[in-house]
Amino acid sequence: MVLALIQQHKIKAMKRRNEDAARLEKLKNAKRTSIAIIKMQENQLGKSVLSLQEANEISGTSLSFFDNKSKFRSFLNTIVQSDLFSNAVLVSIMISTLILILENPSYDPHSTFMLTLEILNNLMTLVFILEAVIKIIVYGFIFNGETSYLRNIWNVMDFIIVVTSFLGFFEFAGHTQFIKIMRMLRVLRPLSMVGRNQGMRTVIQSLGQAIPEIANLLLVTVMILILFSILGTIIFQGLFHYCHTENISAVYEVQTKWECLDSGGEWVNHDANFDDVFSGLLTMFEIITTEGWINIMWSGVDATSFDVVPKVNNHVSAGIFFICAMIIGGLFLLNLFVGVVINNFNMEKEKLQRNYLLTPLQIEYCDTMAICYAMKPIAEYVSKGNTFKDYLYYVTISPVFENTISISIVLNTMIMACSWYDEP
Repeated sequence: MVLALIQQHKIKAMKRRNEDAARLEKLKNAKRTSIAIIKMQENQLGKSVLSLQEANEISGTSLSFFDNKSKFRSFLNTIVQSDLFSNAVLVSIMISTLILILENPSYDPHSTFMLTLEILNNLMTLVFILEAVIKIIVYGFIFNGETSYLRNIWNVMDFIIVVTSFLGFFEFAGHTQFIKIMRMLRVLRPLSMVGRNQGMRTVIQSLGQAIPEIANLLLVTVMILILFSILGTIIFQGLFHYCHTENISAVYEVQTKWECLDSGGEWVNHDANFDDVFSGLLTMFEIITTEGWINIMWSGVDATSFDVVPKVNNHVSAGIFFICAMIIGGLFLLNLFVGVVINNFNMEKEKLQRNYLLTPLQIEYCDTMAICYAMKPIAEYVSKGNTFKDYLYYVTISPVFENTISISIVLNTMIMACSWYDEP
């Protein structure tokens, strides 16, 4: 028996070595192919770097006055490309956001605290205006090619914020509502952080790219909700009414709608019901959002018939309808929306990392190499002449032993599940 197990183990080891040799040969071929393609992509990347360096250099004529040889424009371009300039703008955005947090309409506008916040807000506005002016001089306003200031969507948002903040400096007599709107638009300032952070930009871009897929998924979700709404209307139409007896001094035992009204009660309906398809659609939306779906399910379980008061646990099997709606709508469909956004986010990250340029064979090679670097060698068992120890080793690695342990775990779980409260 032991010799047979040892022989079987040797056969498996030989087969595993052959598979490893074949996999290694495949990786070598993939490596040769990858090296040739990577060299070609390095040339393309070198061209991209050169084009990026050219993009950082000033070109054209800005505002029809500053050409690409202007020393003043070159000096401003050096400032814009420096990390100090970017960090200063980020700090200004943070201070402006903090000012918006600290402002309170209930405070005295003439207090020292509010006046200090107003002065700081004006200083931050001047900083943003100065930033926009410098970038417009460096890149041009809109007619200086693709690098123009307003050709960038993030700069357009910054420009709108700057303009609205600048208009807030002026007092327009008789236009207090306009002034309030201009000041209200200051809440857009924190959005300037998005254009300066690559991670935030990736999230926004992934959301934009996911809109078509979200629209298709939304259509499927609405169709499924309509189907559940129609089914719920067929089953529970008019059955969610109950007798409201809180305003009755003496509560009588009522069974029907008419007994309820005769005793002074009110025959009312739940806000979430299935009286028609539209009401059922709203109820289904409430169920998949997990907001109060338990109460809706118990209303369905207690439902009896038309104009009859509900009875506790009258129709327990009705809970299957609500559980299925919750699983399909609340767990499956809503998670699909999250999956679509995450998938687009990963695609945007792949584009930023240039991984989308790799062929499937190259991706497989990179993944395999990453796994190889992360793997740790597994020590193989070496027999030392102890027959009993060898026998135990080959028993523990056999599939029969593993399946036996798995079955034992399942049976143990079932035995523990068979106990209940107040059992004999």
